[in-house]
Amino acid sequence: MSKSQEASGTVDTHETGNSWKGTFTVDDVEYLFSATMNPNVSAFTISDAKLHYNDTEDLTGSSVDYYGTVGKELNVTLENGVTITGSLEVGTAVYPETNIVGSGTWNARPAIVSLR
Repeated sequence: MSKSQEASGTVDTHETGNSWKGTFTVDDVEYLFSATMNPNVSAFTISDAKLHYNDTEDLTGSSVDYYGTVGKELNVTLENGVTITGSLEVGTAVYPETNIVGSGTWNARPAIVSLR
């Protein structure tokens, strides 16, 4: 097993509160984790989320179960040990802090890189 890696990205519920999507860029590839969430919570956004993983092979699959909490921060652990964390944007905190579970699917696509 290789050393733990970290990537930055975003998490957004897209104003639904019953699902969320994390978007992270690793080596010019954008990895998206789209997940259901139970129970439903108020919508939230994280502009500086952190993804911790061992290998990009960890960022694949469908029906990947997770558990965690959401309140002022999101702390989620996927069944393979991958974690997604971050502080919710001001005004989008979930109160009271809530235990959440669900499952999601990983997708990958080339990242759009802006040329300067």
